[in-house]
Amino acid sequence: MTAPICVCNLSYLLVNIGPCDPGPGTFEINGFVEFESAPSTGVLTISDCNGNSTDIFPPFVSPTNYILPGLTPDGTTNCTVTAVFSDDPSCSITSSSFGYPQDCSCPVDAGTFTTNTTGSTTSGYQLCFGDSYYNNT
Repeated sequence: MTAPICVCNLSYLLVNIGPCDPGPGTFEINGFVEFESAPSTGVLTISDCNGNSTDIFPPFVSPTNYILPGLTPDGTTNCTVTAVFSDDPSCSITSSSFGYPQDCSCPVDAGTFTTNTTGSTTSGYQLCFGDSYYNNT
């Protein structure tokens, strides 16, 4: 009787676009990848559409976290992230498309925060990538 052959399967790829860091003017992509029956040798390469990548070495454990730090914003649209095992190139997965930020040199702090505003104004707000403003009146 022949033992069953387990076929590598990348089943899930999470992609998070981090906030801009105005200091160096960069951002990061991070997330994790889930898989079954990974090869025992080679590397798992996670890369974006602009050639930024990171390599993960065996032993491969699912799920595996990754980070692509220090990325330069350029407004790229329809970017994707791909994960592929070097020893089984048919075992790959590609994310849905997303867009890079236009610019990270925003003059205000990056992140999410809440402020209380009194009075009425139609100008003077500086919003950066990932920020939002809503009028609660």
